[in-house]
Amino acid sequence: MQTKSLASSWYLAAVIGVLAIPSVWARPSRAGDADPVVVSIFLRGAADGLSLVVPPGDPDYAVLRPTIKLSQSETRDLGGFYGLHPSLATLESFDQNRSLAILHAFGSPDPTRSHFAAQDYLETAAPGVHDVTTGELNRYLATQSVTGAFAGVSIGSSKALALAGSVDTISFVSLDAFQPGEFLGTECVATWQAVFGA
Repeated sequence: MQTKSLASSWYLAAVIGVLAIPSVWARPSRAGDADPVVVSIFLRGAADGLSLVVPPGDPDYAVLRPTIKLSQSETRDLGGFYGLHPSLATLESFDQNRSLAILHAFGSPDPTRSHFAAQDYLETAAPGVHDVTTGELNRYLATQSVTGAFAGVSIGSSKALALAGSVDTISFVSLDAFQPGEFLGTECVATWQAVFGA
């Protein structure tokens, strides 16, 4: 599946994201699920925010992007001003049930001109502080008293900085390469395989 190959360039944490993996992950919680799930997708590199979350409600948008603009009717509506790119249609239901929050065009108070330092500051939630070695998501997990191998999950060539810290988390390159037996007991592996067909 093409979307699986994108996972190596994205940071996804606390149980994986919707764009980089099969739609099975995008299913709503099953009845009776009490534990909250946080899905954080950190797009690195060549993700154009104005193409992913399009502002057709902004009159300057069409003027400044005449050859790549999308009209309101071509996007999945996010309330009139913004719209999702059509390839992100699986996120629309999350917006409709008010469980999607898109942080669009935000920055850091730190004036660094280093793209890499800025990314690290976002993942540690410590703008301008170079010696922070724990990630914001791991610190959050520590406040929730979570346990188990799947407290935090990162997909990519290395563990996301946001998951660095005292809470045990896991990382793997792709769902195709993931071996649940490395992290789960026999009963859990059977459940994993039943749910995800892995």
